[in-house]
Amino acid sequence: MNTKNIGKLGEELALKYLKNKGYKILDTNFERRIKNYKRGEIDIIALKDETLTFFEVKTSKSKSFLPEERITSKKLQRIKQTLQKWLLENKVQFKTLKIEALIINLDLPKKKAYIKHLKDLEI
Repeated sequence: MNTKNIGKLGEELALKYLKNKGYKILDTNFERRIKNYKRGEIDIIALKDETLTFFEVKTSKSKSFLPEERITSKKLQRIKQTLQKWLLENKVQFKTLKIEALIINLDLPKKKAYIKHLKDLEI
């Protein structure tokens, strides 16, 4: 399974997880050009209890590699710039905005996935 397929599987699992937790999915894979970068992307944008949450999904099949290590301050800055574009394009305002991450660790031989929900990353 290549990296692209692993990422796609992780995002599918993340969507199921969020729906089961009561989130309404508003958008996925929102991508736009942003200042100082070629592009910014938000994997999942979801609504729950009047809180708009922008999710970064990181997936790995390696036990020695922690996907959350790839959520750097630079990555968070890109997410913030991209979420501003989403808010402007969708002409919505919410009192509560959050950036969170879903870390998906795949155990392919056992056909299992382990999900860690990192809440309230800096915004």
